[in-house]
Amino acid sequence: MRSRFQQIDSYACYYGPGKVEELVSRDAVIIETSQQSPVSITQMQDGGALVIGYISIGEDDALRVGDGEGPGGMDSSYFDRDGNDAPDKNKIWNSYYADAREPAWREYFLKRTAAMRDEYGVDGFFLDTVDTSELYPESKDAMISLIQDLRAQQPDSIIVINRGFHTVPALAGSIDGVMFESGTASYDFAAKEYMLLKPSAWDYGLVLWRDVLKPAMDNHGIVVLALDYAESADHENTRIAMDRALTFGYVPEVSTIYLDAIYDIDYSPTPDGKYLELQNTPERMTYQLPESANGFPAGTKVAPSSIYPDYDVTPVVDGISEREQLDWRRRAWASWEKHGEHFLEFQFPRPVSADGFSVDWAFDNGVHHQAREFRVEVMPADQAEEWVPVVAVEDNEQLSNDLKFDAMDIVALRLVQVDGMGSPSRPDLMWVEQVRLKSLN
Repeated sequence: MRSRFQQIDSYACYYGPGKVEELVSRDAVIIETSQQSPVSITQMQDGGALVIGYISIGEDDALRVGDGEGPGGMDSSYFDRDGNDAPDKNKIWNSYYADAREPAWREYFLKRTAAMRDEYGVDGFFLDTVDTSELYPESKDAMISLIQDLRAQQPDSIIVINRGFHTVPALAGSIDGVMFESGTASYDFAAKEYMLLKPSAWDYGLVLWRDVLKPAMDNHGIVVLALDYAESADHENTRIAMDRALTFGYVPEVSTIYLDAIYDIDYSPTPDGKYLELQNTPERMTYQLPESANGFPAGTKVAPSSIYPDYDVTPVVDGISEREQLDWRRRAWASWEKHGEHFLEFQFPRPVSADGFSVDWAFDNGVHHQAREFRVEVMPADQAEEWVPVVAVEDNEQLSNDLKFDAMDIVALRLVQVDGMGSPSRPDLMWVEQVRLKSLN
């Protein structure tokens, strides 16, 4: 089975009932076993399809009492990062984040995979929510070892992980596939619409392919499944997603966001070298204010050092004070997560008189992400092209900083996070919700 999986050219990911005739037309299928009978699964296998069962390894769909030793008297499997004595919850899917370090979760997960194999006879497992160990980095090693334990328990089964790219180098010898979900086209839950991802996300995917996925494909025979979302089989985004997937050597598939249909896509994808080039040029990353906002004059250019996948820089000057209900893409800007200094630069259309600057750092999943060490630099109107430090902050523990400096006329300002001095949990990430200029004009 594992060797057959390395040769697949097509697959489907479908979580609804029935549709056996459509599913057997694919080389492999990922299904929600609770929606299919063992008889249907046997029919798929007899028709030539490898059948892989969905299971979540980093989230629990149902809140269980279990051993009663966890937050709120629930099972000890759950995270409680904010310390509110309630299991941390994924509000989009109404599931609960599970800690791979906890013996209770490890035992529960392995029992479920064994039961799935025994009851449904699946050929392998699709492990969703591996990237919980990215949200909770302290559990990364335990997530890796749990998947390795599954391999030891199921030596002949196909194992495919969903994303979890940070685990791939350690797991390349233990898994058979990686799904790159939403690498090109996805769904915006806040706007309730399908969309192409931003250039920053495409660039992230390009770097992942170069540094992580292509080596795993070349050296270990890992199969990468691309799963993108579009509103119809014949939509332009469907064709773009399939072309881009094939360019990287992935097996393409496009479906609905709830995976409740199987698209009949009448399109033969073609590799295109343009997808092997960075999309997010400095010009594309820069945002120009159409009108004054947050103390910045109209025409101000906001230029970040980099952009984290699927973010952009516009939120830092949108002036929205109530941010908790905003979709994560609209709530903050974040830099690329890598070593080096990160910055936000503000270039004014004319000299501005200012004597201060404020910044609100990001708050995400119960954690503050303020820079621990940073500085503010300005370019005085009479010293064009020379950056002058006016504020330096060390050992910062404040979620918001209100900063003062001597009043002067300036043509540019930038906020610089010192190398490796982001929040303790994400030291190489600069993450900002709002900034304001104290303008005297």
